Amino acid sequence: MAFRIHGATPQFVRDLNALGYHPDGDKLVAFRIHGVTADYIRDIRALGYKPDAEDLVRFRIHGVSAEFIKGMKELGVRDLEPDNLVTLRIHGASVDYVRDLRDSDTRTSAPASSYRCAFTAFPPITSAT
Repeated sequence: MAFRIHGATPQFVRDLNALGYHPDGDKLVAFRIHGVTADYIRDIRALGYKPDAEDLVRFRIHGVSAEFIKGMKELGVRDLEPDNLVTLRIHGASVDYVRDLRDSDTRTSAPASSYRCAFTAFPPITSAT
């Protein structure tokens, strides 16, 4: 019954299987509830990720989109592992926020490539004495 209510159709299952995912019934329903689609998976994979079923659901719950990942990469944020991506979103970090924070940091001239995600988003500030 839950399959029908949430739209876990045979075509949805075939699409997931074609991408290498073979979720059980509970995970199928979770995918449908949270909006994990074949297109979403393809978009995330196009950025070099191969998330497991749990990561895909966590990404959708916390708002980790392909646009978010791409934006963070374009800013030069490093260490964008699945757990770190989710942590950034849990703490409200957006691409605009990180960009504004980086651009307003006049105390350092560190290149964007030195910025790291999660709790080490920016290098320590050192004074030039």
